[in-house]
Order: sequence, then C-alpha cells, then structure tokens
Amino acid sequence: MKVKTTLSERELGTIAESLNVKLYNYRQQGKYQLFTLKPMGKQFRTRGFWNPNKHNWAVCLHGYTMFMLKVFEKDMKAIFKSGLATVTADNIEEVFRDLRYKNVGSIMNPRFYEDNCFCNDDVIESLWDLMNEIYYKIKEA
Repeated sequence: MKVKTTLSERELGTIAESLNVKLYNYRQQGKYQLFTLKPMGKQFRTRGFWNPNKHNWAVCLHGYTMFMLKVFEKDMKAIFKSGLATVTADNIEEVFRDLRYKNVGSIMNPRFYEDNCFCNDDVIESLWDLMNEIYYKIKEA
C-alpha cells in the first residue's frame, strides 16, 4: 500500500499501533509513503488459504479500512493506492462496499474478502460507525 499524506512515519505508526497492527517494510518513494500492515495480535488477521481455521500474518480488509479511516480523521486529503483501488476520504465507503464481495479464494473454493478473516460483528459494526463519522465530517467541510 502507498499513501500520500501530510502525516509522518511516526504518526502513521502511532495510528497503526492504536489498532494493534504495525507498519512493516516502510519506505519513501517520491511523495508517497509505502508500507504493509502486519497484525500484532489476533485481531484483523486473515484466514489461511489451505486451512481457513488457521490465521496468517496479513491484515484483513477491516483492518486496512479502519487504518485508512483513522488516517482520514487526521488528514482528510490523504490518498491511498493499492493494487485493488485508489481510496480517498470521499470514496472510502464506495470502495469498501465494492471490495467486500471480491473473491480472494479460488474458482473452486471462493471466499469473499469480507469473510477472509476472524473479525466479529462488533469489529465490523465499529468500522461502519467510524465510516459514518468520517462521512459526516467530509460533508461538513
């Protein structure tokens, strides 16, 4: 993932740690900061491909979306780019809705992006609440 923001590496790291994830392989490339998020605990971990009852060391869609929302709280003009989408504060809800049902499994064993983790309903509900808060801040600005 890469982000164009006024926030520093330290500020991004603080946001990540507040969600119990960390910045991994951080580097600068022009105006963008590049990194991967890695989980530090059990929350926001994706399921294993061969054994969906096991987790791996990748952050799920909910974790990345929550991280982006927290960044948007501090910098509404941030721009995130990944292989799947370009995300701004204006379009995050639309992008999240589109990605939720993207198949990240196989044709024989499909698995939606949203179901590829161990997040419970409370986490998902808090994500929607935060998304609504950000949405109203954008509309007021």
